[in-house]
Amino acid sequence: MVFLTKFEFLLFSALFGLIFGSFINVLIYRIPKIIFHEYDLAIIDYLKSHLSNSLLRDIKPIKVRKKIRSLIRSANDTQEYNIFLPSSYCPKCKTKIRFFNNIPIISYLLLKGKCRACSSPIGIVYPMVESISTFGSVGLAYLMLIEHDSATLSLILNLIFFDILFMLSIALFVIDCRYKLLPDALTLPLGFLGIIFCAFKPSHIEINESIFGGLVGFSVLWILFWSHKFFSGKEGLGRGDIKLTGALGAWVGISNIMNVLLIASVLGLLASGLMMFLKKHSYNQTIAFGPFLIIGTHFIIIKEFLL
Repeated sequence: MVFLTKFEFLLFSALFGLIFGSFINVLIYRIPKIIFHEYDLAIIDYLKSHLSNSLLRDIKPIKVRKKIRSLIRSANDTQEYNIFLPSSYCPKCKTKIRFFNNIPIISYLLLKGKCRACSSPIGIVYPMVESISTFGSVGLAYLMLIEHDSATLSLILNLIFFDILFMLSIALFVIDCRYKLLPDALTLPLGFLGIIFCAFKPSHIEINESIFGGLVGFSVLWILFWSHKFFSGKEGLGRGDIKLTGALGAWVGISNIMNVLLIASVLGLLASGLMMFLKKHSYNQTIAFGPFLIIGTHFIIIKEFLL
C-alpha cells in the first residue's frame, strides 16, 4: 500500500502548492487576456466584413479612420496566444523570462520584486498567490492528518483534488475581483472535477448528491437571475455567478449548497454595506459575488469534511 509519513505528506503538499501556485498566476494573467483578445478579433472580423473601402473613406475624423485601418491590418499579424504561448515575458520591456528567473517566490525575492532586464516592478500579486497556494495546501494537508498517523493513497488523492479546488478558486477569486469576470474555462472544469472527485470512494459525498448539488446551485441562481431581470429590467447577477454556483454545488453536495449561498449572501451584504459606509461604493453599483461564493464553499468544506 502506498503511504507517506506526516512529514513527507506535508512536504508533498507544500511542493504541490508552490508549483501549481505559479501555474495559477499564469491562469490569472492570461485567461482574461485571451477573452479580451477574442473580443477584439471578433470586432475586427466584423469591421472587415462590413466596411468597404468607400465607407471607410467617409469615416470622420481622420484619426478614427486610421485607427480602424490599423486594427484591420493588425489582425493579419496576430500571433498565437493561449495559456502556453508565447512563453513568459515582461509586460513592460517584452523580454522573455528565463526559467531561473521564474522560480516561484524565490525568484521574486532574489530579484527584489523587479524585472532583471528593465527593473520595472513585478506585481506583488504573483508571490502572494504562490504563498497562499503553498500555505493553503499545507493547511489542508495538516487538517487531513489530524486523525491519521500517515497518509494513504486515499488521503493523497483527497489532497490533490482539494488542492485543485483551492487553486482554481484562487484564480477565480482574483479574476472576479479585477474584472468582474468568471471565465467558463475555469468554472466548467471545476464543476466536472467535483463530479469526478465524488465518483471516487475517498470522496466526502456520493456522486448523485454531487450532481444534484450542482443542479440545485445552478437552478436557484438561474431563477433569481431571471426573476430580478423580469421585475427590474436589469441583471442583478452575473451569468458567471450562476455557473460557479453550479460548479461549487458539485463539490459540497445538495445538502450544503444552500448554506454556501446563505454565507455568500451575508458576506456580500456586509462587504457592500461597509464599502458604502466608507463611500467606496454606491447603492447602484454591483460587486463581484464570486469571491463570497468561494469563501462560503471553503468554509463549508473545512467545517463539514475536514474538521
